[in-house]
Amino acid sequence: MEGGKKPRPGDVFELQVEGSVAYLQYLGKHPSYGDAIRILHTKSLPATAQGWCAAVAKGYIVFYPLRSSSAQGLVSMVGHHDKALEVPRTVRRAGARDRDGRVRRWIIVEGDRIDSSHEVLTAEQRMLPIAGIWNHAMLCKRVLQGWRPEEEA
Repeated sequence: MEGGKKPRPGDVFELQVEGSVAYLQYLGKHPSYGDAIRILHTKSLPATAQGWCAAVAKGYIVFYPLRSSSAQGLVSMVGHHDKALEVPRTVRRAGARDRDGRVRRWIIVEGDRIDSSHEVLTAEQRMLPIAGIWNHAMLCKRVLQGWRPEEEA
């Protein structure tokens, strides 16, 4: 960020990729995965409280090195909004995979507790952030694809 300023929870950043714009909201730091961001589901910055609620509700959370990306000019801060800033403590990661690379068993990690008995995820579990850190290229690719975490179920 300009002048070495660190992002604060709630800061909103713009990502420009191949003629499209996406908005990212910084939530804070996860103890294992670093910067947690919400990909806001909106084509423009919401102007009303209702608009923010809708963008947040339809968004999803990933882990992405926002601080370094901002310092490199890959994203730019465009605002701030204090809606739903909790950094998730529960994440999921792939356990067993089949030969085609499809996940056959998911591991749910909640703090120090690990539960690896999930062959089928509930709707709520499918919305959990996937434990992994996306680099800038992955973020851009997934945003362009319209990727959603529930697709990885």
